[in-house]
Amino acid sequence: GNPNGSGRTLFPNNTVPQSRINPTAAILNQYFPAVNQPYSATTLGYTNNYGVSTGVPVSENSFDGRVDHYFSDRTRMFGRLNRTLEDYKSYAVLGNVIGNGLQSNNSTISSVVNLTQSVTPTLLSEYRLSYVRHNFNVTGITTPLNNQKLGLSDPNPTQISTTGIAAFVIGAGSSSLNAGTFPLIGETANYPANYITNIFSATNSWNKVSGKHTIKWGGLVTRYREEQIQPQGANMGPRGLFEFTPGTTQLLGGPGLGSFGSEVNSYAAFLIGAPVLIGRTYMTATPTNRQTEFAAFVQDSYQMSRKLTLNIGVRYELFTTQKPRLPGGAGNYDYTTNSYLIAGYGAIPMSMGVHGSPYGIDPRFGAAYRLDSKSVLRGGFAISRYLSASGGNGGTLSVQFPSIGNVQVGTLNTYPVAGPVTAIPGIPVIPLPANGVLNPAPDQPFYA
Repeated sequence: GNPNGSGRTLFPNNTVPQSRINPTAAILNQYFPAVNQPYSATTLGYTNNYGVSTGVPVSENSFDGRVDHYFSDRTRMFGRLNRTLEDYKSYAVLGNVIGNGLQSNNSTISSVVNLTQSVTPTLLSEYRLSYVRHNFNVTGITTPLNNQKLGLSDPNPTQISTTGIAAFVIGAGSSSLNAGTFPLIGETANYPANYITNIFSATNSWNKVSGKHTIKWGGLVTRYREEQIQPQGANMGPRGLFEFTPGTTQLLGGPGLGSFGSEVNSYAAFLIGAPVLIGRTYMTATPTNRQTEFAAFVQDSYQMSRKLTLNIGVRYELFTTQKPRLPGGAGNYDYTTNSYLIAGYGAIPMSMGVHGSPYGIDPRFGAAYRLDSKSVLRGGFAISRYLSASGGNGGTLSVQFPSIGNVQVGTLNTYPVAGPVTAIPGIPVIPLPANGVLNPAPDQPFYA
């Protein structure tokens, strides 16, 4: 037939001939589990015909240590260290050879050194240094298959693309994160994912008691260092993506799909190797973020009466602009000129024109009223600012081009075939200009 869906004819007996079955589909079909659910007059055996309980084994261990030292009645110090290890596996519905099973090995190190000093009977000071390291690591369960064994060539092989297999989405899904009608074949697009976050913090606070007032003030400085090995991008998958929907095996202007046409036609498209979309996400550098937080506060706890205590305060917070570790580690789309700014190139600053707000002054208010000797009514109001977690490792500009890019051929839920199931897309070479400005911007999805 024609690419627009016209002129297509049925296979004899409405059955895909053995000679037309795509070699990659033939290999994958060998690993499909057998139907294990009873026949239903409602589904005719086409859907809900297989069920399995995979289980999620979890192992977690935590170790704590603490040392206290008293210099004098007025000065004391402690140090604390915690180490937490967590391992779990999520087995795949289709089995671990072609399914999207996952395994995770996560760890956290948390340490703090704290010094408390009574300057006077009514004045207390506290100093604290802390360090926290989070390591979140998720990968697919090891499979003996890879793209080469499936007959898929790779014009630009990488360490990730040569292990595991491409994602095959059968049915009206939106991406390889949404497996559509059938369970996902291959590893989910957003894995592997390895987030490493290092947080360094220094805090100083003071506490002064004066009559009915207890006044507290202090400040802190926190430094965030983040690395993220995760070629997620637009969810095309670092090993490649093939999506199959009914359109590529449907007749334009024909009688339409039957009750199970969405499932059957999508699976037929898979069998004959007629994807509606082919894609790939690639990572050229490890996305990184660097950011510093400054904060200060003052508050007064005022005991107005034997029953009523008020707590009034204010806090100031400043988050510096997130920046990549190295030039070229992030980019920002300028929609006003359809240009793309590369961090640290030419006159483009590492912040790529993004500015933080210096006006982070927020109120704190609380009250406690003692109803009787056994009951206290409490309430409060506060506004807090926080580090936005949108976009992977706490930012968006470092998890897109030029660190991460995407290749897409075809459009979901249309008639044309995007291409043969013989290779995953190659990685395009997009030179970065010395002045740091790409105009027009490359054809990529961007955060702005």
